[in-house]
Amino acid sequence: MSLKNSLIVLWVYILYVLGIWFFLSGYLLKRIVVHQNSTVPDNIRRNFDCKSILSLKHMNFAENEENIPDYSSTKNYLKRFDRAVIIVIDALRFDFVMHQPDDTGKNFYLNKMPVFKQILEKNKNNALLFRLTADPPTTTLQRLKGLTTGSLPTFIDVSLNFASSEISEDNFIRQMNAFNKRIVFMGDDTWDNLFPNAFHRTFPFPSFNVKDLDTVDNGILEHLYNEMDKNDSDVIIAHFLGVDHCGHRYGPKHPEMTRKLQQMNSVIQNVTEKLQNDTVLLVLGDHGMTESGDHGGDSTQEISTALFFYSQNKLTTFKTIDKIPTVAQVDIVPTLSLLLGLPIPFSNLGKVITPLFNLSVEETCFDEITDSAIASALAGAENAFQVQKYLHAYNQISNELSDSFMTRMEGSLKDITHMWNSSHKFMRLVISLASEIIPAIIFLGIMSYKYCIKSQTVSAVCVKYGIFFVCILTSLRWWLNIVPSNIVDRILKGNEVILTRAALLTSIILFIGVVLFPILSERPWEVPSKEIYSTSFTCVLFVLLQMLFLVAGDALSPAVMLMSFSLLLFAILIQISFDGTESHLWTDTIILSLLARHWFYATAHQPTFTSIQWDAAFLLNHKEIHSYTLSGALVVINTFSSFIFHGLALPSILIMRDSFYITSHSILRLHMKYLLCFGMKLLGTVIASFILRRHLMVWKIFSPKLIYEVIAVFITMISLVLSHYFIIRITSLYHKFIRMNLSQMFSSKDQ
Repeated sequence: MSLKNSLIVLWVYILYVLGIWFFLSGYLLKRIVVHQNSTVPDNIRRNFDCKSILSLKHMNFAENEENIPDYSSTKNYLKRFDRAVIIVIDALRFDFVMHQPDDTGKNFYLNKMPVFKQILEKNKNNALLFRLTADPPTTTLQRLKGLTTGSLPTFIDVSLNFASSEISEDNFIRQMNAFNKRIVFMGDDTWDNLFPNAFHRTFPFPSFNVKDLDTVDNGILEHLYNEMDKNDSDVIIAHFLGVDHCGHRYGPKHPEMTRKLQQMNSVIQNVTEKLQNDTVLLVLGDHGMTESGDHGGDSTQEISTALFFYSQNKLTTFKTIDKIPTVAQVDIVPTLSLLLGLPIPFSNLGKVITPLFNLSVEETCFDEITDSAIASALAGAENAFQVQKYLHAYNQISNELSDSFMTRMEGSLKDITHMWNSSHKFMRLVISLASEIIPAIIFLGIMSYKYCIKSQTVSAVCVKYGIFFVCILTSLRWWLNIVPSNIVDRILKGNEVILTRAALLTSIILFIGVVLFPILSERPWEVPSKEIYSTSFTCVLFVLLQMLFLVAGDALSPAVMLMSFSLLLFAILIQISFDGTESHLWTDTIILSLLARHWFYATAHQPTFTSIQWDAAFLLNHKEIHSYTLSGALVVINTFSSFIFHGLALPSILIMRDSFYITSHSILRLHMKYLLCFGMKLLGTVIASFILRRHLMVWKIFSPKLIYEVIAVFITMISLVLSHYFIIRITSLYHKFIRMNLSQMFSSKDQ
């Protein structure tokens, strides 16, 4: 490729990236982390006027903070418990917990945890059950952040689910450490990444092997009861993963789900029997699951989970009603903090669960309070004071909240915070729309403008036998999936993944080899140029198909095979319909781009996070993930395989024409036309997302679609660069061999 053409491609790519960046920076919200921690003096003081507390509008938190009396020498009037046991059951959907009297017993997940109903009937004032609503995205990492900080995630935070790092903002765990409380943790190792060196004792287990239903849960049970008997910890956290993994592997409608729910039922029953009087038990889910066992979105099944409080002593005088009350997941943070006598984390946006503070005077330490409503108001005032301070601090950093807005905010702190977080920067979106249209104009301009060895033998041998070797390995791998597992274990002794690794590694080496040494003939000057190009492209696409077979898995390999057949049929139709002109070039390009999109859906993919095929991450290791980068790359290749395949196959539109002749300009024009097809689709998605940014389904449908379109464009760009390089490489080497042959012919004549 000439320097001029390279600069044109680079310029167009940069404009594309800038346009996407401008739009996403205004469309996808990003929350600023406030690095401040709550301290004891931040709390509402014990002798603060209760009448003022009941009317929050009389409290000027921002200006009169210095007038609040010192609190450090008085006891914490809202503290209810010294210890807590927190059991997190991953993907505990609410209907797994709620008793269904009409159930016939044939359902695999209904009424499998009767312990909740039994406790609520036996000890009405010692237990409370809530429907817990999680904020999307319903991925484990984002839910753990919400459960410990009380903050709300943004949509783009879902990308961090597999790259967890230490939480830098104030959180419940940090407050526990600040007050020298000892925490014992066991379960999902994500906690260890989020809170390094924060636990008194820790028993983490790998969390990403969704095929393993029991290792994490059984590991927890080896330590949970012993830790409760030791009495040397203030908080015990146990995060069970079996229910979530069962959902991912089998879905909720499977006998294994019954087994896991019954196991969790026994765990909760045993824990309640061991619970001491000064300890509160929390059982909760971080999110739910769909009927297919997935999560990550904002459907009712995904965001609906359960929260259960229990204590040996009277927990509340709150009178339960037939309808289970609903609370937000972030409400756990301020509630648990106050119950244990801790400051509410600085970044919290949740509100206290008031039924837990509804106790009569003789059952509390409220010396000066005679009404349980005032007790709830005190907890609410503590909560409101913390949220007010956080929003003032946040506004000082971002400077995006007006004075009038800050004044109105005191009426409904959490609701207005939600509204503010969902606001969009209108002008930036308008500018970004213009930046998306610019590349389309440039494409049209480029398209309308008219520009007035022996080493190859090694490559041919490697391709000939290498492809055969990969086919043998792939076929053997498929055969091993059919035969009984005991025979496979006897033959390979648990090392069946070696076949996959060998096949994938060989395919990668072959792919690189063919790209670097594409001339597969010892005497290329004796072969028509069209056959040189077609043979090289056929080989590179065939090697790529072998990799896609492996990444797609056994179930979707037939779809990948059909995708290759459709491309072959398309190439034949191009050759048959070619009339010697370029009149059909636009049509062929559009059809190829539509084929790429068709096979995206035909390989069982959808532009939603819940449809991602995570099995590809475990292709090279069936038990656990050793490299998140490699596993992530495999998932991306699995998801966007059709775009990779058709992008690399683009030059076949020129190769299959009878009057074949490739120039740098012709391949550049084809490159730009194909990219324009994706650019127009992306532009339409951007406009739709902009218009429907207030739509109810914006984060469920339109935003995931936008993210998928952006990634598809970037994947297509990379594929086009590779195909462009490949065609230029073939041309360069072919001309080199022609010149060598001519020079040898002339030298022999001279002699």
